[in-house]
Amino acid sequence: FPSHDNRCIDFDKALANRLCHIEIYADVDDWKRWAINSGIDSRIIGFINWKNDALFKFDPTTDDLAYATPRSWSMVNSFLTKIPDLSKCFNLIAGCIGVGNATEFKSYTDVYKDLPNIDDIFAGKKVEAPKSPDVNYALSSSLVSRAVRDGITKKQFGNLFTWMNDWSVEFCTIMIKDMVQNPKVFSTIGKLPEPIVTGK
Repeated sequence: FPSHDNRCIDFDKALANRLCHIEIYADVDDWKRWAINSGIDSRIIGFINWKNDALFKFDPTTDDLAYATPRSWSMVNSFLTKIPDLSKCFNLIAGCIGVGNATEFKSYTDVYKDLPNIDDIFAGKKVEAPKSPDVNYALSSSLVSRAVRDGITKKQFGNLFTWMNDWSVEFCTIMIKDMVQNPKVFSTIGKLPEPIVTGK
């Protein structure tokens, strides 16, 4: 539960005394570590990066049955794996995380049309860095997901680091922090000849 005020159930004291009570918190960094290594859709990771409180949104005062939790986002990922076009499975997504959250998520994913070509970045081609924060969150999660999914060579890392010299320090930090959550990517970074300072 996010706080002591948001408990779902009021137990009778005698019943409560027969149970073990553990409060669990939805931590964004812990969730991202799991999501990155579990192949969760980069659009979901980017959205949670952009809007941390979207990971867990429970309002006990409403009658809504669907709301955002780490579990329900995993259900959203299952639908997106089978139906990548979000507009075609919007009702299913809304059934997992609620209409309001699904609408925000869909609006966010519209920025993906503005992403630069990730293959060009890894290939060392000249690519202009985006200016908009939401596009940069999307780009960061897309770069991480591609590196984790397909692997990344030392040469591709070198090209990425060179490109990052024109990118915001904030998003360089987010991307590297997320990338090193994957053991294989972390191992590749460890084999680079020397530390590279990036960002502006």
